[in-house]
Amino acid sequence: MDFIWLPWQTPERMLAWEEAFLEEGELFGLERLWVWEAAEPFVVVGYGQQISREVNEAACLAAGVRVRRRCSGGGAVVQGPGCLSYGLVLKQDRDPELLSITGTNAWIMGRLKRSVQRLVSGTVQVQGHTDLTLDNRKFSGNAQRRK
Repeated sequence: MDFIWLPWQTPERMLAWEEAFLEEGELFGLERLWVWEAAEPFVVVGYGQQISREVNEAACLAAGVRVRRRCSGGGAVVQGPGCLSYGLVLKQDRDPELLSITGTNAWIMGRLKRSVQRLVSGTVQVQGHTDLTLDNRKFSGNAQRRK
C-alpha cells in the first residue's frame, strides 16, 4: 500500500486529490493511504448533504471560511490547521468484511482504535459506527465512498 503525506493543502486541492486517488484505485486496483492537513479553516459537507441545512453560510462568509463538498458521504465538519485528515483506498477483495458499508466501518475503525490506543493513556472507543473518542470526547470521524 502506498502512503502519501500531503501537508498544508488548500481545500480545493485536497478534495481534488481525494477524487483522483479514488479513481486511480478503481482503474488500477491500487491501495493507498494519505494523510493531510488543511492550510486554512474550511467546512466540508458530505456528498448527499444540503449545504443550506448543514452550514451557517452567513457566518462562514463573514469569517472568510469557505464551504466545500467532498465526493464521499458523512456529515459536515470543520477542517483546518491542526486537524489531521486521512483518506484510504482499499480493494474490497482484501477482506470479506470490506464487502459491506457496515463491515468496512468496523474493519477500519477497529484498526484505528487499536493503533491510537497504543499511543494514549485514556480510553479509546468506537462510538456509533464511524467516530473515535478518547475518554468520551470525539476526535475522529469517517466517511465512505464505494465503487
